[in-house]
Amino acid sequence: MSDFEKANLFGLPSESQRWAILIVLFLLFAIPVTLVATLQARAPGSQALVCYDLDGDGVVRTADLNFLEERIQSAAYLREGDFNNDSSLTQEDLNTLRANLGASCVPVVTFYATPKSVPAGGQVTLSWSVDYAKSVSIEGMGTVSSSGSREVIINSPTTFNLRAKSPSGEVRATTSVSVSR
Repeated sequence: MSDFEKANLFGLPSESQRWAILIVLFLLFAIPVTLVATLQARAPGSQALVCYDLDGDGVVRTADLNFLEERIQSAAYLREGDFNNDSSLTQEDLNTLRANLGASCVPVVTFYATPKSVPAGGQVTLSWSVDYAKSVSIEGMGTVSSSGSREVIINSPTTFNLRAKSPSGEVRATTSVSVSR
């Protein structure tokens, strides 16, 4: 067996081996991490078991009831308002919403960086999407919109921290990037 064959772990030419490893690493680490906070109670002023907010403000209000009632009267289907998943909007859906008046939703966050490893001075793209938050910030960048992306240059391994705040609390998410030699 030649020295090349001994050093070649997968029996692939070294360039192909590098690509195979990069693909595996990408699949393992660059897939977005989605944090979905579990909601706990159904009492007014608490967090809903499911987020029943229809207008996106993170709290079940009378406006959500009025919106759903209009859809029921006009027979206009709204998937988000079909709480019992029967493919129609009914009084039962309205009663479910009414029972959750005042409940708030915790933020739902998706936050990731690509690539997950760069050389020193390399560029990384941070991407995020947040639902049901009143404010979103990323450490070192300050307040950001509820969804977006931003390119940053890093010189050392870096962990990025995102905070999303809503009336029902705060959710934090992190994503890390390593620096290759």
